[in-house]
Amino acid sequence: MPPSLDRSPPALAPPLREVVGTSTEGRPIYLESLPAAPGGPRILLIGGQHGDEPLARAAVSGFLPRWRAEKMAAGVQLAAIPDLNPDGRAAGTRTNAAGIDLNRDHQRLRGAETQALHQLVRRWQPQLIVDVHTYPPRRKHLLRQGWTYAHDLFLDLPNNPSLLPGVADKRLTTGMQGVLDRLGEDGFLADRYLLVRRSGRVRHSTADAVDARNHLALRYGIPVILVEGKQPPRRTTEAAGWRTQQAVIRTLHHIVAWSIEYLGQPRDRTEQDPAPRRVALRCRYQPATAPAHLRLEQVDSGQLCDVVLPGPYTPSLRPTSYVSLPDAYAVPKALSRVVQLLAAHGWRGQPLGPQRSAPGPGLAQQYQIQNCVPSRRPHRAARQVQLATHPYPGSLDDYLLYPTAAAGGRCLAVLLEPHSKYGLARYDEYGLSLRPGQDYPVLRWNA
Repeated sequence: MPPSLDRSPPALAPPLREVVGTSTEGRPIYLESLPAAPGGPRILLIGGQHGDEPLARAAVSGFLPRWRAEKMAAGVQLAAIPDLNPDGRAAGTRTNAAGIDLNRDHQRLRGAETQALHQLVRRWQPQLIVDVHTYPPRRKHLLRQGWTYAHDLFLDLPNNPSLLPGVADKRLTTGMQGVLDRLGEDGFLADRYLLVRRSGRVRHSTADAVDARNHLALRYGIPVILVEGKQPPRRTTEAAGWRTQQAVIRTLHHIVAWSIEYLGQPRDRTEQDPAPRRVALRCRYQPATAPAHLRLEQVDSGQLCDVVLPGPYTPSLRPTSYVSLPDAYAVPKALSRVVQLLAAHGWRGQPLGPQRSAPGPGLAQQYQIQNCVPSRRPHRAARQVQLATHPYPGSLDDYLLYPTAAAGGRCLAVLLEPHSKYGLARYDEYGLSLRPGQDYPVLRWNA
């Protein structure tokens, strides 16, 4: 029997276990880890962000003892949260007990669960994160054409345009292709995540900075790999679920084995950011020169076919708007929700001393919103934003300063700049909504 389908569990003691947080309803969130010599690369696995994905939880939990049995001498420091959403698991719901989709909560951190995860990341400082999910292969817009997704597994990487090049460099892309090749050798059908939208448009995962894949990479400057195993239909054989679980376990095996060498080498110097103080805030999907090909399964016959997808294929992103980072952002203390959110992300604002907070030419600049077109869709950024800047004439006694030289400074720009496509201005509750003719409350500060 191939190793990817071996049902015999390793005869080893269970991983070490500790509580790293509690859920909305007070259930413990456990971190499982393997004993390892210090100094090895630190890798964090996350499962169960969605409560209705039991195979993802089982695969993350089942991987640790298997890795310990096979690779204990490798020296990697491996830890996992198999179940980030115990309330959703108990209720059989995708969201947590407060109705929050945790994998869309990494920017706003409304859930106790995502807050606990971010606290762990800042404390343990992993060098690689693997976020494990399962995907539903049956989509209405494909079923109408007689198709379902056929892949045992999809992988994807961060693609927000604000990321530093080293977070998703060529070695990472090449390494993930190697993982896909090895999964093929194991007998699994695997590829990069490719979505066929209802409109017919074909692209990879969203570039929005709300999910674990993009936001953890942006905030902490580390690669995050998305793993999506095939979720069998509810009425199916046990073997189908077992196959998905083993496909994910083998994927984790290949990723961890590859990452030991990857994380032990310096990042590619040729991909260093040529303009480290410049951050992309908006982008456009770029069409490919040829249509996308994807292997799909015929609903009636179950036959696998290579299909040329007829919709526009937009696999890459082109930044369209940039901003130069100031030395710091000055946030009014009165914007308590913004201050609380930045604190939840690990930033602590500092008041300026009396001399620095006094009005001075060129120290603080304020935006004025000259024009914008609000989106008709909720939580989407305004379009056609036109800005002007002017010196801020008042005192900064009632402001807190957030330096951009601190870790995650680029993330501050994404959150706080008014023309950011992925920023807080798209949410009304933060007091940053854009209105023509008004001054934007967050200031740009330069020493």
